[in-house]
Amino acid sequence: MIGRRQVLRYGVAAAAVAASGAALPALPARALASPSGGRTAAAPSSGGAAAASGEGAAAASGGAVTVLLDNVWRDGFQGLGVHFSPFEMTLTDAQWRRVDERLAFMRPSLLRVMITPAWYVTGLDASGRPVYDWDSDQMRRLYAMLDRAERLGARVVIGDWVPGIGKFDVPGDDPRYAAAVADLLDHLLDVRKYTCLSLYNFHNEPNLWFPEYGDFEPWKKTLENVQGELSRRGLLKRISVVGPDATEADDFLSKTADGVTGHDESWVVRTVDTSRSRVGAYDVHKYEYEYNVEYGDLENRLWWQRQYIDNGDTAAKPFLVTEAGIDKGLVSPDTQKMRYDFKYGVQMADYAVQVMRAGAQGVLAWDLDDAQHTGGEYGSKNLKGWGFWNSLGGQDGYPASDADLRPWYYTWSLLSRCFPRGSRVLAVPGTGVTGVRATAALLPGGHLSIAVVNDTDQAHKLSVNVPGITSSLVEYRYFANDRPADAQGFPKPKRHVTGPTFTADLPSRGVVILTTLGTRPVAVPKTTTFVDDLNDLSHVHAHSGGLTLDKANAARFSGDPSRLKRTGWAPGWIVYKRPDLASFVLTTYASGLLGKVTVQASQDGKTWTDVPLSSSPEYKVDADLGWKCHLLTPSAHLPAKTNYLRIQLADDPLVFTPQLARVQLTQRA
Repeated sequence: MIGRRQVLRYGVAAAAVAASGAALPALPARALASPSGGRTAAAPSSGGAAAASGEGAAAASGGAVTVLLDNVWRDGFQGLGVHFSPFEMTLTDAQWRRVDERLAFMRPSLLRVMITPAWYVTGLDASGRPVYDWDSDQMRRLYAMLDRAERLGARVVIGDWVPGIGKFDVPGDDPRYAAAVADLLDHLLDVRKYTCLSLYNFHNEPNLWFPEYGDFEPWKKTLENVQGELSRRGLLKRISVVGPDATEADDFLSKTADGVTGHDESWVVRTVDTSRSRVGAYDVHKYEYEYNVEYGDLENRLWWQRQYIDNGDTAAKPFLVTEAGIDKGLVSPDTQKMRYDFKYGVQMADYAVQVMRAGAQGVLAWDLDDAQHTGGEYGSKNLKGWGFWNSLGGQDGYPASDADLRPWYYTWSLLSRCFPRGSRVLAVPGTGVTGVRATAALLPGGHLSIAVVNDTDQAHKLSVNVPGITSSLVEYRYFANDRPADAQGFPKPKRHVTGPTFTADLPSRGVVILTTLGTRPVAVPKTTTFVDDLNDLSHVHAHSGGLTLDKANAARFSGDPSRLKRTGWAPGWIVYKRPDLASFVLTTYASGLLGKVTVQASQDGKTWTDVPLSSSPEYKVDADLGWKCHLLTPSAHLPAKTNYLRIQLADDPLVFTPQLARVQLTQRA
């Protein structure tokens, strides 16, 4: 692994001006039909100010967040899951029953199953084409895992550890390998009739292990072959290719796949830029530094990658973390000694919360059971010790307690149950407390779940306000001395609580989960969402003069190709006209110096009411010049019958900051 590049705060005005693209033509004003009534747009809002260098209104509230049920941030959450490849150890029937019981409680939405072509390719015929055995011992083990996925209702990410048919000298970029992949998927989908298969990945961690050690071009060629063959066979109607599956420091802060390779671009960036038409979803692996999880940097890194995918491809494609773990505790060659610790359960819960907050669609933990894989030098069987338990506990020299559930199963299973596939992740602002984070989602069936993590050793209380909720919520707690469980070790509720304001009591490092599952669903408002990426002003009802669209320097703004900014010192504003607006999310950028955005609401476009704002944490978007992003949301419901929304960029002396990149508006249906 390599260290992060130092993120420089912005301090030289000349450098900022050069980076801002300021010399662009100004847009002429498009006036409101009746601008005389109410406050003028030039007057800064006293109630709606949100400093772009802080955590907004939530910071001033002393540990409080408001969850608006009509403010959906991301649709299409795929859920939590776990690595689930066929076991290298042979289990007894009793051991398998225990595995099945624990999986059934967890209810994973996603499972990752990795194999190798050697399991089904037995040779090459006279013309050099693969010959198959679909009934080999290894394939029968694969079918057993997929049968379990079917029973669980989970979706499967299936793939190869390494592309190619190495046993017969067929490299990954050979078309015969692509044909073998298509034949495999055809057999699984059409002959075996599996419906659980969702995504296919042809290479595990290619930035570390591909020929020539991390070379992108051979991977890209293999992607073209595999995706092309699946397309020709008509298989992409039922399964998509996911990639790049890159690992470790594949993010904007360090920019290199590995310190040895010298590559200076993220594989996610390169996949978006060169191969977006070939993939149906994006994924990475992250064994994150403990520090980055505790201080929220993981959220920042994943958010940047999600934004780059949105800007360069589409927000409709899922972005997944298909191997998740914590770096601290890793002992060579591949065992996590902290898997027994209470703290690991908090950190992995924090990891999942940050995945959701970043806008990613799913996360899979590495891994289920110590007995799955060998090569980690744990015990007599050379196991990779990363699991929720060890099925070999009590035999082969492993202690009987190894078969018990480890603490992190408690939090991961709860989050998996409480945030299933199909959830709609809500926009939840920053808490204003370092190390304390929250997320929330509307679940299929009209239920609501909220998760709060305290990843510090200090005591905190977080007030969670959910306006309009009438249902009671079930509270689960995971703290060192407070984690109720049944006789099997499965989590039990602590109590029922009623709102609309809930207090998450966090006496120490730990997790609180509130959910309506098991009680009455919430009254979920019917809404529609409109998104303006501000590539032009065709969706804007009216705007002031002194504005321009900055279409330069996209790389400094997570690939965003167009952003609205001022051309002079005076404030500038835009107005949207949409009937019965309920909520919004604004994507804003500011330099290291202060920039302000204010919002007003109106029924008639004449009389305006200030809208108090809350903010996400500060997201770093440029490692050199110090640009930051904030997601701004209303701190409370918009006034009834809001039909107009005015967004104002305040009169900062540096005209290029702040910038408005995206406006997401939610309307009542």
